[in-house]
Amino acid sequence: VDAQAAQELFALEALVRRGQRSDQQRLDAPFLRHNESLQRRIEERQAKERRADLLQLGPRALLAGTLVSCLTGAVAGLVTRI
Repeated sequence: VDAQAAQELFALEALVRRGQRSDQQRLDAPFLRHNESLQRRIEERQAKERRADLLQLGPRALLAGTLVSCLTGAVAGLVTRI
């Protein structure tokens, strides 16, 4: 048995193509259902955390953009007077 080929085949069939199978081809094991449930919960939490991070960055990004615009205008004003 070629261990490298077996590992690649497992990764491809069990992990990558798992969601692409029809309902008849899918393995219906309790541990897989549990893992899928955990994965959904983790993805939901991550989405909530990303939203909170983005909301915190909003005012900072607005302030930074305003300062950059003001500084760019000030520099342009100085350059055009010289």
